[in-house]
Amino acid sequence: VTKVYVMANKSSKPMVENFVKTLDEKGVLAAPINCDVSMGGAEDGLLKACNEAVSVNADCVLTIGGGAVQDAGKFVRLWLSAATAADADEIDGEKKAATVQRILAAQNKDPMPPLPPQICCPNSFAMAELTHVAGLVTRENVKSGASHPNMMPTVVIFDTTLSRGLPDWVRFGTALRGIEHAIGAICHPKATDDIRARALQGLELVNKGLKGMVQNPDSEEAQVNCYLGGWMAIRALNTGC
Repeated sequence: VTKVYVMANKSSKPMVENFVKTLDEKGVLAAPINCDVSMGGAEDGLLKACNEAVSVNADCVLTIGGGAVQDAGKFVRLWLSAATAADADEIDGEKKAATVQRILAAQNKDPMPPLPPQICCPNSFAMAELTHVAGLVTRENVKSGASHPNMMPTVVIFDTTLSRGLPDWVRFGTALRGIEHAIGAICHPKATDDIRARALQGLELVNKGLKGMVQNPDSEEAQVNCYLGGWMAIRALNTGC
């Protein structure tokens, strides 16, 4: 890794500026922090990030924040791979600018070119960083997305420091996704006894974490329980369901 492309929520940026400064001092920062991806993964911010990452020849993506940023990082990796694999400076007779259609087409390449690594630092509990699926919203306000096993992030680091100051609707709203994922796994017709057991264990941890955060929203133990439980739930849902 020689050029790290950093993407973050605007709320997370102040917490990681010193770390990003260190990357810059070591000569491995590809560009200033990108904070253009909005909640929901709007098209304009995503395309800007994709084009910028290609222009600076990024070979690693670091995503800090919520689900929209984590998913955007997967799309950036997909586009980096597609743009790098192209033999010419043009795709379909046009300059290699990212579009939603081109990014989504990249998921269907066979064989899939190698994707740059992605390091995820989530600040909440939606678990987007633990799936190989990514979503976006087009300019027409239509939800779209991509899915490929190679889009699974490379490394995930959960640090409760990043969740400091989160509003309750984000903190508790994303933690509730763990319950949704667990119930989805438990009730799925293809679920095995092992999948159900894993999902139930995750559900128990999320329940414990939610109760702990009601008492103290910044409790590290409660947040870790929510995250660990959410991880177990999404892992169960992703295993054969």
